Amino acid sequence: TGLAQLELMRAGPSLQELCKLSFHWQDISRFKFFDLQQVIVPQLSDDGATLGGVAAPAVATEEMAERAAVGEAKPVGEELDGEEPPEQDQWVVRENEDKESRTKAFELLKELLPSLVRGAAYASAKRADQLLQTMLLVALNALLIVGPSPAECVPSGPQSNPEDIDPDKFVGADCRPKEEVAEKDAEVAAGGEAAAAEGDEAPPHEAEIWLSLAMLAEFAVQALTRMKAELAPPPPRPMAKASAKRKASAKQAAGARGKATTRAPSATGLKDVTAVPGKIADARTASATSEKDATLALGQTASTAAFVMVEDEETRVVRIAKETAEELGAADEELHEMWFETLPDLDITSIAKLVAFAVLCLYHMRRWNNVIVLCRSFNDATCFAFATTFLPLIIGAQSQVCNLSSRALANTERYLAEAKSIFEADQKALPRKVLRQLALQGELSEPEKLFKKRLTYYDDLLKRQKRLHAVWDQFLQALESSRALVARAVPAAMEQLRSSRIMLAEYLQGRQAFANRIARGLIADGEKLGQERALRLASVALVSSYRKAVELLRKRQMTELVVQALHELGNLQWLEGDSSGAQTSWSDAVDAAYQHVYAIKNWQKCVESAVAPPQTANRAEMMLLSVVVLAKHARLTTPKDSTAHLHAALFASSILEAILTNSLPHPSHRILFSLDKYRLREIFCGLRESRLLLPPNAVHGGVDGLVFLGALAFFHDTLLVANYQLSRCLPVCSLYNYIATDICRNLSLVVKGRLLMAHALIKSQAFDSAWFVLYGISKSHDQPRSL
Repeated sequence: TGLAQLELMRAGPSLQELCKLSFHWQDISRFKFFDLQQVIVPQLSDDGATLGGVAAPAVATEEMAERAAVGEAKPVGEELDGEEPPEQDQWVVRENEDKESRTKAFELLKELLPSLVRGAAYASAKRADQLLQTMLLVALNALLIVGPSPAECVPSGPQSNPEDIDPDKFVGADCRPKEEVAEKDAEVAAGGEAAAAEGDEAPPHEAEIWLSLAMLAEFAVQALTRMKAELAPPPPRPMAKASAKRKASAKQAAGARGKATTRAPSATGLKDVTAVPGKIADARTASATSEKDATLALGQTASTAAFVMVEDEETRVVRIAKETAEELGAADEELHEMWFETLPDLDITSIAKLVAFAVLCLYHMRRWNNVIVLCRSFNDATCFAFATTFLPLIIGAQSQVCNLSSRALANTERYLAEAKSIFEADQKALPRKVLRQLALQGELSEPEKLFKKRLTYYDDLLKRQKRLHAVWDQFLQALESSRALVARAVPAAMEQLRSSRIMLAEYLQGRQAFANRIARGLIADGEKLGQERALRLASVALVSSYRKAVELLRKRQMTELVVQALHELGNLQWLEGDSSGAQTSWSDAVDAAYQHVYAIKNWQKCVESAVAPPQTANRAEMMLLSVVVLAKHARLTTPKDSTAHLHAALFASSILEAILTNSLPHPSHRILFSLDKYRLREIFCGLRESRLLLPPNAVHGGVDGLVFLGALAFFHDTLLVANYQLSRCLPVCSLYNYIATDICRNLSLVVKGRLLMAHALIKSQAFDSAWFVLYGISKSHDQPRSL
């Protein structure tokens, strides 16, 4: 564990430097890669050319390219007479700054991940699960800051195996001269740094992002599997017949392995055994002439051992595939005990995000075996809690395996047809005299011998390939059946909400791109009207989709999701200028949260009857989300009604006090929440703010840190302006300080929150406590720590 902590400390400076980077714009199109509801199977090119590297903020116009060139030619800060540059030049300058920041962020990410991988390896070896989770969360935070796409985390160029793309043209030999190869190997072995730097190999960090993420995901899955074995009870056997079949096949495979003189090393899970017929057939054909010499010298020992080894490997793979397909087919809707819910310190959602992003990188690298094994292992470790995210990726990878198997079958059949056509041509070219002599002697001609030899190899290879292809198809069908079973288990209301959120992300992405183009002056008036009309139609369809989701969720009595959906619906309506619709949606969200009709209007009765101390972390999250909804309802829909603002502030403070003052170790009275008496360290036991309340890099669900802190500051200012029950401000300021210091980790927000508390203490005539807060600010006490 000491080595793991040292590696974590080594990664600290890079992470701190990464946190200091700033961007003018956030590309919300990258948020979907870290949202488990929006992860989809990537669409890859046919030739395997996956483009990687750093992508600048894209503006697909020649005009902007010319402007960028002009902006780069004119340095920033050289304007005449101190005049600010024109507005268009400011856009170009900001885009160039964002491009430089993104490039720097990628470099820091490449420096950061290797240290985290080493630390995770040390922590996994010592079973230090808490330290391993820290490594994983640091990697996820770095990815959230950089915001890469999976295609940018893989090296540029084709990623497919050349044998799979075109086995006929792939030779497999090094095209460089032997002298150059020997000299290069000698230089690498000697460790000459200058020689290694001059080599043609890619830099180590250029191809390590995807590999580092895959290793971190593997360590996470191994730890989760081990923790599940220690905490969760063993699941019941699915079927007695299937178990008997597996035992019989295992005995049969064991007997086959006992006959083998050499055993191939086994891999974890299903192995991508898509034998390429071109390479195998050509190798066997090339060695046909020397087969007699090898038989005489070795007595067929080596060839027989190699053949048995290949057959044993194929038997093992077929057996594993059939057993897995039978297990998936025999599985029914089962209730699994979520063992990780008993561990409040385990952030399973963040780990799932990291594993999903690593799987997407592996998918772009076309590592089908790793994708299947990693996804299946994670699903088993998490009791299929995230099956809706990972099953489509497994099916996509297995479909690619079946596609490669189909190519192999087609190539072998083509080789058979070519061998037959060559035989017919060579046989016709022989003189009749030779053919008569061969017929009288009862011998075969040389073309006929070669054809029969090829036919033996190709028929055997084709038979084995068909056997493997049938197994791959069976496994793919079992996966699709399992996915259909999972889809039936998901309620239609949740699926409707998921599709609405995906539409919301696409709509906001299009709206952001449209606004940026208008600000840059890159769109004509006629095109502008057409795109505005398309956005209006899309918003109408989106509002309708959300309303349908709300109705279905209400029928299923999913209160938490109803509150979220109404909150998102109100945000969308406010964005489109529908103030009355937003007011209704937000009011309904508060009513649904507390199951009280007209809760905002009759907030005193609601506080007395419905606002009770939360018993679970999910309930505490929903109550905190309702505080943000109250702030939006008061500030945006009734901007000039000071009475409504005061009532909303009193309602919100009552909700916060119900959460904070009724659970240990928080004080039981609001006056004790000043910083000289108590420092808030957590809101509620087991509550993880990044799950629902403050989700990072998301456009749905909860809110961001600035919106949440802005709501708290609004209620604080409202109570101070009204000069009414000023002690209610202290729990609000204490929560503000906790979010700014421990969650957002922003120094300016921390200072602002403590000044708000000092203001409330002075107004409450608690001068000693106010002096303590101001003294702490001046001495930089309790500053936010780095990630």
